[in-house]
Amino acid sequence: MGAGLKKRLKIALPTTAVVSAAIFYSPILAYSIGMIIILRSLWEFYNLYKGETLSFSRWALLFSALYLYLAANQYTLALTPLAITGILGVFILQTFDKKNEKGMAKIALTVMGFMYITYLGSYFFHIYHLKPAAKYWGPGLLFLTVFTCKFSDACAYFAGSRLGRHKLIPRISPNKSWEGLIGGFVGAI
Repeated sequence: MGAGLKKRLKIALPTTAVVSAAIFYSPILAYSIGMIIILRSLWEFYNLYKGETLSFSRWALLFSALYLYLAANQYTLALTPLAITGILGVFILQTFDKKNEKGMAKIALTVMGFMYITYLGSYFFHIYHLKPAAKYWGPGLLFLTVFTCKFSDACAYFAGSRLGRHKLIPRISPNKSWEGLIGGFVGAI
């Protein structure tokens, strides 16, 4: 077993255990972990583009925290009007931006981050609240989703690091390979 895989397992196994326990036994802890992961991902997304095209990242992070709080507490009727308000807010912020450089790119990046990370991430809470038949239906489905993603990631890493010879998209992610993609797909199944 390689050093990279050992390092990933040292982090992934305890994290998965804590998240799994939280999902089933502590909704408040599950919500907190979910919000932290989603907001951290959004922050990381915006920092990827900090040197090229700045976004309204502070606005988006605050707005996303409110959006996720409402999603976690099942205020579903407020989510669509809030999202529309937030997107309009980005356009208003651009109007008062003194530098006004790359205005459309700033708007697009900000909205893209919200839609890609926050909106899709809010389904963590929507899945958690599913309760059609059994008490643990929603938490069980959320656990299955998280486990499938993590297991797929581990299989992709293992297959890519052991078998990877054909680069997938080197300009975006130089270490990703077709073999890793196939390994991740098989792991998810």
